[in-house]
Amino acid sequence: MRSMTGFGAAEHSDAQGRLQVQVSCVNNRRSQIQVRCEPRDLAVEEQIRQRVGAALGRGSVTVQIRWQAGAGAASDLSAVADQWRALKDLADRLGAPLPRLELVATVMSRATVAMAPEGVPTQVMELCDQALSACLLMRDREGDHLHAVVMAQLELLEGLCERMQEVAAGRLERYREQLLERMRAVLAERADIEEAHLLREMAVYADRLDITEEMDRLAGHIDHCRSLIGPSDARQELGKRLEFLLQEMLREVNTTGSKANDVDLSMLVVEAKAVLEQLREQAANIW
Repeated sequence: MRSMTGFGAAEHSDAQGRLQVQVSCVNNRRSQIQVRCEPRDLAVEEQIRQRVGAALGRGSVTVQIRWQAGAGAASDLSAVADQWRALKDLADRLGAPLPRLELVATVMSRATVAMAPEGVPTQVMELCDQALSACLLMRDREGDHLHAVVMAQLELLEGLCERMQEVAAGRLERYREQLLERMRAVLAERADIEEAHLLREMAVYADRLDITEEMDRLAGHIDHCRSLIGPSDARQELGKRLEFLLQEMLREVNTTGSKANDVDLSMLVVEAKAVLEQLREQAANIW
């Protein structure tokens, strides 16, 4: 099992400056990749999107690339002066404000990362791969934690299923006694109550309130979930499969609630719904 929450970072420093790449991701039903590159390079951004999409699959991913020029990357003062004069002449012709000297120096001091033959900065790609590896490692660790949480919640849900069956089993006899008392009160003038009427009413009630099928299907869904989430299983779209099963579980629990007609059973149904909601939130963060 693998989580969709992760973070990874890598950097490289030399006399020219420091290059940083950070990858962060959170859960999302689709793949959304946002690249923030300073300075912007559309070719680099497209290469990174392809790398990230192939490595992380679905999720909301943000890739941050920062370049900070070092002391050895300072621009030549004469070049800064020439650039400032050129911008000043342009500002005079356009009637625009004069350029700020420190802004010109900062822009010119941005070092250019060495380019690969294909035109893609190799250092950026290498750091991106390192950050992705760190992000995937974190997602695997988070996935191990999610596995333990989900298995514990499934065990809790299974216990509630068994308790609901036990509570439901005692309802019929209680209803039989209540029905018998009501019929005696209504037909007080009669010495006896026909057993056939009582049995017919009991049969209708038993069929209407029987939750055996719902509990059998719920138990089957729980077993199916356990078979899907092996501790070392990192299959893609596992979260979506679990979300579908959880919808089916909720359907069975809701049907049980509509048949409850019993305070104890209704309380167990509410508890089961709360566990399913917690499972749904966890499944939304599973890859």
